[in-house]
Amino acid sequence: AQLERLPAFEPAVNRLLEPLLLRDEVDEAEAVVEQYIAHAPDGAALDMLEIELWVGQRRYTEALDRMQRDLQANPAREREFWQFLGDLHLVLGAADAAVAAYDRIDKPERRDNYVFGALLHAGQLAEARSLLLAAMANYDASEGARVSRLGTLGLDAALLALEVGDAALAAEAAQRLDAVASAATESRFEGDRLFCRAVANWLAGSNVAPDTWSPDHPLGALL
Repeated sequence: AQLERLPAFEPAVNRLLEPLLLRDEVDEAEAVVEQYIAHAPDGAALDMLEIELWVGQRRYTEALDRMQRDLQANPAREREFWQFLGDLHLVLGAADAAVAAYDRIDKPERRDNYVFGALLHAGQLAEARSLLLAAMANYDASEGARVSRLGTLGLDAALLALEVGDAALAAEAAQRLDAVASAATESRFEGDRLFCRAVANWLAGSNVAPDTWSPDHPLGALL
């Protein structure tokens, strides 16, 4: 209803466009974008909506070309632009270009997560491992970083360690999360910490003690 009253209201268009594309309802998504184009002025928001539509239509190369032209016209782009550009490079098999785009994301926690994923996609496991170790070592709660960020890094490290049998990586992740456990208040962090400790114990050849993992954790069934 809000979109009918305000067809050029970009937040409402965004909220509607994403689920349509996820359900592969491309014709309906195209109608939404065309209605927005008819009422909205040219600008970055319009460009991104058209690019999102092209991605939904599997027109990846055209979407990438459009983004690169936009980048030449306006090099100072927001975080979402670099994230989307990296995603397109990754879909088209250009992992190095994806990493270069993700590296421009300003928030460290988002940048690390996306770069890690791209490195895994490219099979660059040593580089992915190094990134996680550096990111965990650089975590500093005194600078206002959320402890959930460290939990996510530790979880990624534990999963990589479990995949390749890297006991040292698992142990480092578990130790890093254990070190801040007493000050952590976010419930998800505790699940991540327990999973990391369970993986570390498992890869070290120890039994997974009942107090070192949580069956409620979404990944607890792996053990």
